[in-house]
Amino acid sequence: MKAFLAWNQKTPQFNKDPALAIQGGKIVAVGNKDVVVKDWKADSTKVIDLKGQAVMPGFVEPHVHIMATSVFENLGLNLSNFTLPYDTKDTLIQKVKAAVKSVPQGGWLIGFGVDPSRISPFMAELNADDLDKASKDVSIFIVNQSGHIAYVNHKAIELAGITESTPNPSGGGIYVKDAKGKLTGKLVEPLTSL
Repeated sequence: MKAFLAWNQKTPQFNKDPALAIQGGKIVAVGNKDVVVKDWKADSTKVIDLKGQAVMPGFVEPHVHIMATSVFENLGLNLSNFTLPYDTKDTLIQKVKAAVKSVPQGGWLIGFGVDPSRISPFMAELNADDLDKASKDVSIFIVNQSGHIAYVNHKAIELAGITESTPNPSGGGIYVKDAKGKLTGKLVEPLTSL
């Protein structure tokens, strides 16, 4: 039976020598070092002394927004792109422009899933000028894949009554401005909620 054993030096708060055994990529035992070694150590076992470091299971995605994603999936334009080739800012604008055609007069286009790490060039972000290319008449609100950032066009900024002199929202939200103090159309939620 092949397993990996790992342990730390004595942990005073627990007054024991903690250890764990991993087999087949899964943690199969956690407990006192003597017990774990007795139950799991074999000739083929790789033993690792962690020397005070921590071991954590590998999470594929520990931070998800299941509820928000399910709501946006049914209400908004899905701009998530998980396949190659990735979108460019221009292809995203064209997708938004096509969707604007179905927005009733006075309505808003809501989209989600834009991920700068999956845009060419890498880490390119949308801004109000980009979204104005899709429409200057329909308010556009696009939520970043993280759920913590949004991008709006100038029509949405105007309808919200936000100007360059509008203070950022209380609690830490940010109306992002460029070096000249002009609103970029990027909105960041309060950092206290991250």
